Amino acid sequence: MELEKGVQRWIVDISVWEPTPQAFSFAMSFLPQHEHSSITRFVNVGDRKRALVSRLLQYSLVHHVLGIPYNEICIRRTVEGKPYLVLGSEVVDFPNFNFNVSHQGDYVAIASEPICLVGIDIVDHCIPEKESPNKFIQSFSVYFSGFEWNNILNAGSDNKMLGELYRYWSLKEAFVKAIGKGVGHRLDDVEFQHTCWENILVRVNGKVLKDWRFWLFELGKNHLAAIARGHPMDATTSYQNILKRAIFEKDEYKQGLQLPNPGLALRKDGGQRLLSSHSISAQDGGFSLCTVGTILFDTPSCRFSSLLHLVGVSSTFFRSAMTSKRRPALYSPSSPFLTANQGFQIDFEVFLLIFRSEFQIEFGVGIERWLG
Repeated sequence: MELEKGVQRWIVDISVWEPTPQAFSFAMSFLPQHEHSSITRFVNVGDRKRALVSRLLQYSLVHHVLGIPYNEICIRRTVEGKPYLVLGSEVVDFPNFNFNVSHQGDYVAIASEPICLVGIDIVDHCIPEKESPNKFIQSFSVYFSGFEWNNILNAGSDNKMLGELYRYWSLKEAFVKAIGKGVGHRLDDVEFQHTCWENILVRVNGKVLKDWRFWLFELGKNHLAAIARGHPMDATTSYQNILKRAIFEKDEYKQGLQLPNPGLALRKDGGQRLLSSHSISAQDGGFSLCTVGTILFDTPSCRFSSLLHLVGVSSTFFRSAMTSKRRPALYSPSSPFLTANQGFQIDFEVFLLIFRSEFQIEFGVGIERWLG
């Protein structure tokens, strides 16, 4: 398996997805039951969408890159909260496959690497209502080194200072998320230097970490993202313990460090096309922009099993119904999605459309008779 396949950058704009409660439940049904409470605990609709899409991206990416069936994917978190893939008997060709997710504002994103650690962070260029830019900026002073803080204060206008602050902030967050430290790390101990935000390097407690690379992305709509790629030996002990390997020969690690970032591609149902430069501008690479539908219906096998689960019927019952003139009950007690009062017709027609277009099986006449 080529190492390049392990380098993935996906992003979803959740602002364009306005699901009904039924559609939201449908999307959540693609996830294991233990993931549901981490989504439904949020009251705010936006927070729920971000939590749901974040988890859908993780399962979809693992399946896409490693080919592990959805029902066999096991994702857990370290004591610091970093998600990771639990591998059983699966054969994974990548020396150190790992991923990281981030969400804020309109975007949810995921990044993965086959050898190096990876961290990603998204920030929304906004400040709380009724708070002045200057007061907001000053509240962050303890998180930056003297060098960084001087660059922020001397950036120019309020907007330029905010932009400078958020670039440094997203880089710091991407780094500490990559090593698995999270919010427990002192951010002022992590200092970034750059040349016009290129050739970015990091110092930790004054020491330059040469085995790291960083990228910044302007996502549009006042959103910014940073990606960190670095050495597994810099990870926390808890995260090193779940990685396949932490020690690499110099040449082997260099191969992972110098892997290219993927090109800019818009992933849509039915194909891909390149993004125009004004859609997402990036330095040395970019994201694949996904729709929620792309994530949910990533493979035929996923569509078939998940949609059968949705309507609460077995595959045997479904196939027998294909040739039956009788229409089944409008709901199933075992369905996680439908109830007797919600109806069945519209949702099953969507099911039918997806099934017929993806599987091209000669069940069409039977299904149409069933629905008719």
